[in-house]
Amino acid sequence: MIGFIKEHPRAVFVAVIVHLVFVAVLVVSFNFSELKFDSAPKVESIKATAVDEAKVQQEMKKLEQADQRREQKLKQAEAARKREEKRLAQLKKQREVEKRKQVELKKKRAAEQKAEKQRLEKIKAEQKAEQERLAKLEAEKKVVAEAKRKEEERLAALEAQRVAEEKRQQKIEQEQRERELKEKLEAEQSRLSAERSAQRQTEVEKYIQQIYAEVYRAWAVPVNGKQGMTTEVRVRLIPSGDVVTVDISRSSGDPVFDRSVKNAVHKASPLPVPPVESGLFEEFRDLTLRLKKKT
Repeated sequence: MIGFIKEHPRAVFVAVIVHLVFVAVLVVSFNFSELKFDSAPKVESIKATAVDEAKVQQEMKKLEQADQRREQKLKQAEAARKREEKRLAQLKKQREVEKRKQVELKKKRAAEQKAEKQRLEKIKAEQKAEQERLAKLEAEKKVVAEAKRKEEERLAALEAQRVAEEKRQQKIEQEQRERELKEKLEAEQSRLSAERSAQRQTEVEKYIQQIYAEVYRAWAVPVNGKQGMTTEVRVRLIPSGDVVTVDISRSSGDPVFDRSVKNAVHKASPLPVPPVESGLFEEFRDLTLRLKKKT
């Protein structure tokens, strides 16, 4: 009971107050009923007292339930505390094991570092000896290399003289071959140019003869024209062979005869001309034709 009072002083204090109030109500009710009220009011006072007692019991029940919940929480907290203590103990044990491992690892690393240091010192000594040997060998190589260099310089000078002379001879021979080749090319180009010029002229003449044939076929020669009468016209053509313009460049003296010549050229359009890609059409863009009455 004393332990309960120590653990729940507030609940005990509330219970004491409630009981004191209950006793006071009973005393007052008793005195008041003797002085002023009959039996009916006494019944009402008893009812009120009963109601107050029920409220007190309800409040006490609530306090007990609150104490039970608090007790439950304390038990849960105690269980959690014990679990935490167990976890911390395990953690402490693990840390001690880890600490021992670290000590052992540190000792092992120290031994390994000592062995590695001794190995590196040995390697360093071996490297020093090797460097000294290589330095001696390098000095010997330098002496040999110097002698070799001088010999190579002498041989290089001789080779340069030989190469220079060979190049000079090659240049003379090359210039001679180039002169001969140039002369041959110039002769060949002259021959080809003459052949192309002759072929070009032949091709031009072929088309001019075709043009004359077409114009003479289309020409209605005036009957009054005299034999030997001649009219010269300048004809403007386009690549399709169509006649653009026909102008009298030299008259026959007879307007009717001149007009018949112009009509013949227009009637014969389009005239046979070489294709543009042949490179010959420019010879026919401005063409001069001379038509003569033969009979």
